Amino acid sequence: MEDTSLVQSHQNKAEDECSNLSLRPLDVSDIDAFMVWATDEKVAHFCSWEPCTNTEDGLSFIKNTIVPHPWFRAICVDDRGHLGDFEFGEG
Repeated sequence: MEDTSLVQSHQNKAEDECSNLSLRPLDVSDIDAFMVWATDEKVAHFCSWEPCTNTEDGLSFIKNTIVPHPWFRAICVDDRGHLGDFEFGEG
């Protein structure tokens, strides 16, 4: 049987690490953070879109695909901007 104080310690650590996470709408002001991972082919492999090749493509994608989507959100840690995004919906 695992020591309950050890389990509680792990739970507290997980809560502390996740307490700085937030979700918010993504917009064109996020372009620099977006381009860090949106240009990476390894990341795009798991997405429904191709990697962006330049800032103009990234801005276009944000304006035409992300902003109009009601459930596209930036995943943020602390106040450092976003580190990724996700969308969810029906289907």
